[in-house]
Amino acid sequence: MIEKDWRMDNLDNILSDEESLNEELVNQSQDEKVNDEETQKESSQNNETEEIVVESMFDQSDILSELKTLLHQSYNQEAVLNKLDSILQLLQAKENGEESKDSSLDMQDMLKNLTKSQNRNNDLLVQYLRQNAEFQQQVRVNMNNENELLKKELLGERLDPLLKSIASVYGEYYQLLNVQGIDEKYQKQVSYLFESIEDILYEYGCDIQRSEPGTERLVKTTKIKQPLVLTGDKNLHRKVITSFNPSISKGKKVLYPEYVSIYKYDESLAKENLQSEEIENIEMTQEISDEKELEKSNDIKVNENKLDEEGEN
Repeated sequence: MIEKDWRMDNLDNILSDEESLNEELVNQSQDEKVNDEETQKESSQNNETEEIVVESMFDQSDILSELKTLLHQSYNQEAVLNKLDSILQLLQAKENGEESKDSSLDMQDMLKNLTKSQNRNNDLLVQYLRQNAEFQQQVRVNMNNENELLKKELLGERLDPLLKSIASVYGEYYQLLNVQGIDEKYQKQVSYLFESIEDILYEYGCDIQRSEPGTERLVKTTKIKQPLVLTGDKNLHRKVITSFNPSISKGKKVLYPEYVSIYKYDESLAKENLQSEEIENIEMTQEISDEKELEKSNDIKVNENKLDEEGEN
């Protein structure tokens, strides 16, 4: 009964604010309708919460109108107080609905941010895996290439000195193939020996070359065997006269050089050659003229003999 008296004391204040409360409820209902249209694509749970809140606000407006009617019709205080209890419950439900709506919106924002972060992490993970796979493949290829190069270098370091020794034996004793006066049987054995050495050198990637007489000397693979042969002909300068042995090389490395004899141009010899050629030309001209005079004298003698024979007849 004390609680009801307290409610009666505040009833006048509540009724005086009735009109403003109705306007606020109507405005809120309109705002909620707009929000409802904007958030139609949200989750079904939020839509249901908004519909409950809107319906609650419409119920509050109807209840206040009914309360006003009851007061004007002088209903008993018990009915008015019961209606106030229902109004308070509806207001409390409205506040709880707004709080639940705010919390739902916050949860949706959090879910959106979480989804974006997860998608970004997935993209970064895919990019990392792709780059990591490419990097591993590149590292694997580089390691294989380095291993192959290392094998070749190690093999070359071990074989090159041995091949160089074999090439030296081949080049230094190559002249044995051209020695005269050796028994044919031994000559064939020597030839077979050098052929076997050539097969070994070819098998390990060596190249055997020999210059032809009259060709230009190859500076990289040849060495000059003294003495030089002087010549007055410029066209023969640095041309090969004789090759004493083939050159043996592996790649860019020369294992054993080719020894050759070559021509060297000498200007003084060129002048001497010119003078000698002139003298030879003069001598040849003189010989030709002498031959012509001799032929003439022979012809004269023949003619004289013919005339003598005709006179005798």
